[in-house]
Amino acid sequence: MELQSSLLAEDNRPSTSSRRGRTRVYGGTDERDMTDAVQNRNESARQAANVLYASRSNSNDPIPRQSHSNGMAAAGVSERELKFSSVRRMFCLLTAFDFLLMLLLWIIYINIIGLGIRNGMICQVINYDFKTSMFDVVALSFVRMGLLLIAYAGFKSRHWAMVAITTAITSALLLSKVFIYDFSYDAHKEDKCVLYTDVAHPVDYILLITSFTLAWIEVWVLDFKVIPRERRMLASVHHHSISQSGNSERTPLLSEQNTYRSPTLYGGQQGFYSPIGTPKESDTESESGEESPYSGSYKTGFQSLPNSQRGSSVNLAASIQEQEYIQKAKESTKIMDKVLATKEGWVMEKQSDTVTLDSHTFEGITGKVYRLMGDVPIAAEQLVHILWEDIDNTRQWNNTVLEVKTLQQIDDHIDIIYTQAAPGPGNVVASRDFVIVRNYWERGDRHQCSSIGAEHPAKPPTDNIVRGYNGTGGWVIEPVEGDQTKCKFTWLLHSDLKFKVWTPQAIIDTALCHVLFEMHSNLIKHVRKTYLDSTTVSVDETGDAGNQPS
Repeated sequence: MELQSSLLAEDNRPSTSSRRGRTRVYGGTDERDMTDAVQNRNESARQAANVLYASRSNSNDPIPRQSHSNGMAAAGVSERELKFSSVRRMFCLLTAFDFLLMLLLWIIYINIIGLGIRNGMICQVINYDFKTSMFDVVALSFVRMGLLLIAYAGFKSRHWAMVAITTAITSALLLSKVFIYDFSYDAHKEDKCVLYTDVAHPVDYILLITSFTLAWIEVWVLDFKVIPRERRMLASVHHHSISQSGNSERTPLLSEQNTYRSPTLYGGQQGFYSPIGTPKESDTESESGEESPYSGSYKTGFQSLPNSQRGSSVNLAASIQEQEYIQKAKESTKIMDKVLATKEGWVMEKQSDTVTLDSHTFEGITGKVYRLMGDVPIAAEQLVHILWEDIDNTRQWNNTVLEVKTLQQIDDHIDIIYTQAAPGPGNVVASRDFVIVRNYWERGDRHQCSSIGAEHPAKPPTDNIVRGYNGTGGWVIEPVEGDQTKCKFTWLLHSDLKFKVWTPQAIIDTALCHVLFEMHSNLIKHVRKTYLDSTTVSVDETGDAGNQPS
């Protein structure tokens, strides 16, 4: 009877369905039990992941040595630079220069006032008096040099505390000396070491002002140059080390801390970005079925992005490394749109009859963003062919580059290129090389290509040439309304030339403005020679921008 009652109860239960050999019961306590089982399983998985990550975090060497070396290579940082950076060496040399300059000025001073080296040592050092001697300024610079070298060369400190202490002591003593020192030399009646005159000597003021100025320059160099640059360098190496050691399909499951957001010049959170939508008809193929003579990523009937770039979170066809490149490309697109949307605040740098070059500084972007605008006497599609599809032949017409090479084609819209720039005018700026990821798309009749610096294993940094970094830049090509034989050309450039020492902004402006103007001039010459009959185009129409006065 019990067996029969059990069978009848089974028949009265809700319907079941089998999936992958399992029976799922809808309703009743069985559904709650399954929910509890799933929750318990998820909790167990989390605990296991935390144990795995904790064991990895507590290890003495969380990043393998080989991955750390690969990370330095990928970030373009040598082991010597990582141990003692060039900007830190410059700071140490500045402290030594501080002492040597003050010693030289003091020796000149004691000779000018007629004491000489021997009597100067006796009067200003052995018989030192705070009111009449200037040797304390030299001694102060020596103590400052010693403390700073011990802290920042010996212990390699990355904190500003020591330089703040030395500068505060220097400022206090020098300000005290200004009030106490006998600038009128009244003590010469009692002390023969004092200059016999009633007028203060100019070198007295020079010694005090120079010592005060150098002390504050040291603060500025350390706090605004040494520490920020070394922190960025360490962050970059750490990022690439993690990428080398932890790029596996299980890494994101272990901990969110392993998911690294690459530091950029622009700040903010990185996210997938979908550009402005194209017209509704743009997703249809051309009815005629004919392709543009400049076939490739911009066929006549296709103007929108592929599905992998329309805001989708993951492109399953791409590898982990390719996903990083796609993310960088979308990031550059987003920033470039913001730059292009800015209409006010641009400062004129250089201008000719046909070309305008201005610059703008943006919050979150280090350095200037340069914008060149001008017309090109060619159809927009033809210019896109030159700058996008035929990029490997850029060296044939652009003398501002020594090499241009496509390293990898991610898809029809994203590629990675390597460029080596020619030295600047007069070889003031040496040659640089760059690795750039580009993202091209169309918005109606507007062609746009954004770009940003990246790393690629096919072209790691070398010791023979300085590896520069290009921030968000690119170009925009639009047809001229009413004239299909011309197009509007806009070029954005934001480049860090990676100078090892501080370089005046005037030199950077000169170098980058020269590159932009010369590139546009070379482009006009190439268009006129390749696509147009030179006898029908006047020089005034094309404009040799590179030879125009500013």
